[in-house]
Amino acid sequence: MISTERLVLRPLQTSDTSAIAQIYADDRVFEHFGTGVRTLAETAASVDRAVTKWSKTGYGPLAICLAGTVIGRMIIFPNAGVDFELGYVLHPAYWGRRFAQEASRAAVDYVFEQGLTDRVVACARQSNQASRHILSTLGFRVMREEIGDDGIMRIWFELNVQNFQR
Repeated sequence: MISTERLVLRPLQTSDTSAIAQIYADDRVFEHFGTGVRTLAETAASVDRAVTKWSKTGYGPLAICLAGTVIGRMIIFPNAGVDFELGYVLHPAYWGRRFAQEASRAAVDYVFEQGLTDRVVACARQSNQASRHILSTLGFRVMREEIGDDGIMRIWFELNVQNFQR
């Protein structure tokens, strides 16, 4: 569990399915993330996979909680066994209040402080100015831009421990 002044980041649990489903059912979220809204069944399957990942590996997706309420979901774990990857999604009701930045800073600080990695990568759609700003604020630098199979331009960022803006 990771705590900040306002947030708690903890392993995703089956009981979080309803809150995550509300996020994944909102069209506004998918302007910046994923490929389209998800059904409750799709979300439940995703949460079940996250719970299984935690039990098998000791890491996996995190719930971003504010005063006990799940407001988002975060990943920060090895991607393809090489680098740690950071990713997050928040319910739109919590956008614009720096929760994503606070959670991201805490998660990156945790993996660096624990010596789990010395490099973290992240990806944001070119159109997602808010996430690009958050990543830049934390010290991430652009690695490359690429167009995905879905035709969407994405920017990959990297952050080395020595460039991290605590």
